[in-house]
Amino acid sequence: MDTPITTSPAATTSAGTASAGTSRAERRSFLARTLADPRRMGAVTPTGRAAAARMAAVVPDRGRPAVLELGAGTGVLSRAILARMPDGGRLVAVESDPALVEYLHRTSPQLEVAAADAAELERVLDEAGIDRADAVVCSLPLTVMTAVERRRVLSAAARRLTPAGAFVAITYRPAWAARGLRADMADVFGRVERTPTIWANVPPARLLLGRGPRPC
Repeated sequence: MDTPITTSPAATTSAGTASAGTSRAERRSFLARTLADPRRMGAVTPTGRAAAARMAAVVPDRGRPAVLELGAGTGVLSRAILARMPDGGRLVAVESDPALVEYLHRTSPQLEVAAADAAELERVLDEAGIDRADAVVCSLPLTVMTAVERRRVLSAAARRLTPAGAFVAITYRPAWAARGLRADMADVFGRVERTPTIWANVPPARLLLGRGPRPC
């Protein structure tokens, strides 16, 4: 039997409502979860302000976009997305770590949080009443997942994006180590681009952007 996906109430969004900065308490909470399960977390600090802003840039800034975030962590990227999103947009933030889900409920009660695994993203969208997402923003450590796990997430994301939708993922690995991820993205997206290194992030990061979801 499927495990029920628990979701906190949605909130109305308005542009410019939040900062993408991180507090000391936020960094401590993130580091504690990394030490408990480093493979799941994939980083020792939350996404930095510069990288969060670059990732959030794929979110449409007009209309009523539906956005799915995979790996919400402590909510740093969630806040950057909400700050860009126009009134009437909707963000569903997916997080599988129970401690981080509780942290998000406590510190970001306005955020719609789905306590689920990223591989369940289609069920998350179904239960949220969303047919297609305009953007999927992913902070998960896709490069350290097994190829089967990674392809499952990427294929599900491509299936549920609008034709003009975008998928963006962050990686802290050098380009040669992320070749498997880029190849898997090329299987499900018509165009895949890699950004230059974002040196302001700790650790330095690159983004991979997929557009033109293929039928799969």
